[in-house]
Amino acid sequence: MKKVLIALGVVSTIMLVGCKKDKAPETTTESAASQVVADVKQATTTATSEVHDATTQLGTATHQAISKTEETAHDVKGAAKDAAAQVAGAIETGAATVKEKAQQ
Repeated sequence: MKKVLIALGVVSTIMLVGCKKDKAPETTTESAASQVVADVKQATTTATSEVHDATTQLGTATHQAISKTEETAHDVKGAAKDAAAQVAGAIETGAATVKEKAQQ
């Protein structure tokens, strides 16, 4: 009987030790797949951030371009008015000169 109890004790100990073992380590394929998934997630996060930054910069550049275009249009409009006034003045002066010479 003593031998049976010893055998049961040994079997119980083996079973307890066997049950407490950690999960089997991942295989190389599982590890590689996990790494690929992590890399893809990181790359996606990085790409999303870079696209957001680029979009923000593009929006800022577009706004600045629109603002500069509006300023330039305003300047061109002012220059056109000045040129028209100078041409009109020159025509009036020329017409007055011609009229004066015609009267002489």
